[in-house]
Amino acid sequence: MEEKNKDEAIEQLQYLQTIYAQEYDNLLREITNYNAVYNATRRNLEVLNNIDSLQNNKVLVNLEGGTYIDANIGKIEKIMVYVGSNYIVEKSIEEAKLFLEESKKRQEEIINELNKQKQDVEKALIDIGIEMEKIGNANV
Repeated sequence: MEEKNKDEAIEQLQYLQTIYAQEYDNLLREITNYNAVYNATRRNLEVLNNIDSLQNNKVLVNLEGGTYIDANIGKIEKIMVYVGSNYIVEKSIEEAKLFLEESKKRQEEIINELNKQKQDVEKALIDIGIEMEKIGNANV
């Protein structure tokens, strides 16, 4: 391979490598964010599945900035659930559980798809590295 063509090929591969590396970083951030949401959903489901243990107990309600209210929980009949787009909807405990279970399944699907995309990008980065090495070793 001619030196000029070699340099151009390496330059193109380096450009692709940069693009894929940025995509990889973006995917890692998205996976981290979805894992945080997934874990919060899972914890909320655990609380709802043990809701009877909360009734007639004291709790601290965080008002932010280190200020709390000492409160008593009475009978729990309704739950306020964030449903997206800055909307909170009142649901029965069973409705909230169903909604959170469905959300958890969607989050798992998204996390799995993001992990698949991450693996594809990893493979592309490895392939680019191998190709760059081949070009660099050609005619040596």
